[in-house]
Amino acid sequence: LKKLPEFSKQPVSGAAIWYEAVMNNVKQLVTDVLDAAVENGADIASNTEAIQLLHRDGKLTGLSCRDKQGNNFDLRGRIVIDTSGRTSVKLGSSLPGYQAIRQRWARAVNMLIDRRLFKDYSVGLKYSDNVTDKEAKFNSGNRYLFFVPIKDGNAIGTFYESEKAVEGKLEINSSDQKKYLDAVNSVLPEGSISSDNITGWQSGWLPVDNDDSEQLNIAKASRIRSIDSNGEFSGLIEVRSVKFTTAPAVARDVIEVLRSKFR
Repeated sequence: LKKLPEFSKQPVSGAAIWYEAVMNNVKQLVTDVLDAAVENGADIASNTEAIQLLHRDGKLTGLSCRDKQGNNFDLRGRIVIDTSGRTSVKLGSSLPGYQAIRQRWARAVNMLIDRRLFKDYSVGLKYSDNVTDKEAKFNSGNRYLFFVPIKDGNAIGTFYESEKAVEGKLEINSSDQKKYLDAVNSVLPEGSISSDNITGWQSGWLPVDNDDSEQLNIAKASRIRSIDSNGEFSGLIEVRSVKFTTAPAVARDVIEVLRSKFR
């Protein structure tokens, strides 16, 4: 209570302090990784869409692409490592005999606001079940909302909802906004935030482990899948990644898969 006097009037039963790494600028990290790749000989094509795999007799010969100006061009190569997540089936389906794996996805959303709610700490608050959504499944008595300081404000989240519940859309509509605001205000010790405090959203698709339960079970492990065509390795590897902290290990595992295919 001395560290967080905002809770002095709340019926607090316990608390814990822990230490964690915080990524202040995800885009900058990705940019730095790409810059390092260029320094080590990579060619980068940003703002470019992968349209279709090019192949001969079931083996890759390259990739058809389109840049942001609408120009089409081909990249030549015998290996494609597809880490595009929810859209990866689009590429694989152009290979003969390709079989997609059933994969469920959840929309992950963080709210960005212009207020620094807690001065010196990131704070995780137990989520209250008084904000309900029968279809969305994002609220649970065992979940927390985290309030992480960012420049001039806070990032709050993360909310998870099935792709079916949000009709496969990443966009945050007015109904979503109200639902998330109600959720956030239900756990704040005093005061509230309004739509005027919202400065933006972070959203993306996370893989969900395929089980038959209605609850969302966010995947904890990455998956690497080499794709065969006509009984042989086609040159395509699909990677289902889950988080930044495991990315170096996943990259090493992908290299090992390639080594095993080309011994």
